Amino acid sequence: MIPTFYSHIIWSKILGSGNLPSTGQPQPYPANQKPTAKQKGIFVIGATNRPEKIDPAILRTGRLDKSVYLPPPDKNARAAMFKLYLKDRPIDLGLDYDKLALLTENYVSSDLKFLIDEASRKALKTRGRITMSIFTEVISDNKPSVSLTEIRKYEALKKQWDNEKQDLQTKDERPRIGFRPTNNE
Repeated sequence: MIPTFYSHIIWSKILGSGNLPSTGQPQPYPANQKPTAKQKGIFVIGATNRPEKIDPAILRTGRLDKSVYLPPPDKNARAAMFKLYLKDRPIDLGLDYDKLALLTENYVSSDLKFLIDEASRKALKTRGRITMSIFTEVISDNKPSVSLTEIRKYEALKKQWDNEKQDLQTKDERPRIGFRPTNNE
């Protein structure tokens, strides 16, 4: 089961050290704790649903080597999650996983698990099986935990970070460092 922390869109980082605590507030980056190349096979992975709060200094090269944006699951992934989570539950034979996936646009994994648990409770109360009508009712009563506004905000931030990264890679003009040669030399 994916922890509740992952119920929001995730920005995963492979960190040099440090992490973001549950408050989501950036913490000082202790330079003396930065792992060296001698330490192999150790990865620290952090996740946050507040990527805009990460201090720009920690985003510099060598500190956060990779960043990955994980959007809400697509239709096929949601259908697969329904199949997985409903595998050992008493379901109606007419359950349409593709239709359930269409009805749950922008729902994340923990949202889907919650919907399945709620549908199971309703079916248990009636001593019946989980049906499409139960799911339709549960879905209409429970909205996604991540709003469309938040998703757009995360996508805009991802685009901004990608553009900044690309600008750094394609930039040929580097400032000259050192002394300028004089004509006498």
